[in-house]
Parts: sequence; C-alpha cells; structure tokens
Amino acid sequence: MKSFIFTLTLLTNAVLLTACDNLKKESPQAPPEKSEQSVNISSEEKPAKSIPVQNIETLVDNKIAESIKFLNEESRRASSDGDYFKYALNSKNIIKSDLNHDGKPDYVVEASFCEETNCHSTTMSYEAFIFTTDQQEQINFITDLNLGLDAKVTNINKDGIITIENHEYAEDDPSCCPSIITHQTYALVGEKLALLADGQGK
Repeated sequence: MKSFIFTLTLLTNAVLLTACDNLKKESPQAPPEKSEQSVNISSEEKPAKSIPVQNIETLVDNKIAESIKFLNEESRRASSDGDYFKYALNSKNIIKSDLNHDGKPDYVVEASFCEETNCHSTTMSYEAFIFTTDQQEQINFITDLNLGLDAKVTNINKDGIITIENHEYAEDDPSCCPSIITHQTYALVGEKLALLADGQGK
C-alpha cells in the first residue's frame, strides 16, 4: 500500500511539472526591465527648454524703429505736396541705473532723430525710453518721453530721480539757438514714471 501511494505521488508531481513547463512555453515573454543606466541616458537625451534671452540693445532698437516710423507718418500727414521729412536715428545713449531700488538694473535711454537729408536743429526730435528689470530678469518697457530741443539726461541720483534738461525758444531767438533752459525731474512710482518738477533757468 505504501509503495502504491509513493508511486502515485511521483506520477502526480511529474504531471504537474509537465503542465508548468507547457505554461511557460505558451505565455509571452515579459519585456526586459530597463536598467538604471538606460533610464539616465534617455533623460539626458531630452532637449532642454530654451529660455528666451532678452537683450536691452534689441529692445531699444525696436523702440527706435517704432519712433522713426511714427515721425515719418506724422511728417507725411503734415505735408501738402508729398515732400515730407524722412527721419533717421541721430544718436542713442543707454544709461544703466537701479531706478526702483530692487537690486536689478534699469535703463534710461536717450535718443535723438533727425531728417536724413537736411539735419539741423529745427528738424531734430528727442525722446527718452524707460525700461525696468523685474525679479525674473525680464526687461519691461515702461514709457517714452517726448522731449524738447537739445534734450539730455543730466543726472540720475541715488534715489532714482532722473533730471532731464531741455532747451526752448525765447520770442526773439534765432532758429539755431534756443536760449531757455528747462529742467524736468522724474521718478518711478510703482510701474509708472511720474513728473516731480518742471522748472526754467537761464
């Protein structure tokens, strides 16, 4: 009896082993696991996100191009015979200063424009552009100022106050030589440029 049970057990085990072997052959192979090295390589191959780099020179040149277009359109509208002034950049000066005390560079840009073929004091135009840099290093255009003749930034003090000198004509001045000197002071108030004072002096 014991030998019969032993023989039956052997047969049962043999059948079970054969069935397991058949199941392994029939089941699809599992995909090989990714090694740690292959994961690292694939992550390195992903292209890095490009962060746009802002350049103050490019931003200023764009604003200058807009001003030239505006001056030409205004001159064309004012002309009755189609012979109007065509303007070009005469000079630009980019002044770096921290206007709002946030530790980031801001910019005051002086620009002058003149008629291309007949440039003199009566065909000159002056502007100032203001840019600030925020905490994300983005440069933002704040405003532009239309200025008087022979305008220039004479001072930007430690409090960020901008002083601009202009010249205006007195009643008897020749066209070459405006004799009235005016000064305007400006400061950033939040995201706007505010006029603080406007005065005259010889």
